[in-house]
Amino acid sequence: MISYQLEEGNIALASQQLSFLRELSASIEPSPELSYLAAMLAKKERQSESVVISNLKECVERNIERLVRLPYNITYLKTVNPELVIKIVREFLSFAPQEVRERHLDIYFRILAFCLAYHKGVFPWPDH
Repeated sequence: MISYQLEEGNIALASQQLSFLRELSASIEPSPELSYLAAMLAKKERQSESVVISNLKECVERNIERLVRLPYNITYLKTVNPELVIKIVREFLSFAPQEVRERHLDIYFRILAFCLAYHKGVFPWPDH
């Protein structure tokens, strides 16, 4: 719901709901999805690139922490959340210079190979 509010431009409500969810999740395992939403909120609020990138790094770390404990089986593959990984890579690449993007697109397309039905994967760069 927060991501839809961000897309609709309702930044104040999205910020309020994200703060509430972060308070709730403080007592449980940190969620990589909340870190991703924090990065997108920071981007919509036009905060510095370093703030957005910091939240994206936190998202990656939390996702890896969640995966390290799991054996490599179907549960692992479900937990990976390829859609989130694609979004993270897209955002990181959106901050990269053009020559870096071109050299690292292979990473992006390898991830897409695991998530063939992901409709936004066809267009690697965000429109906004």
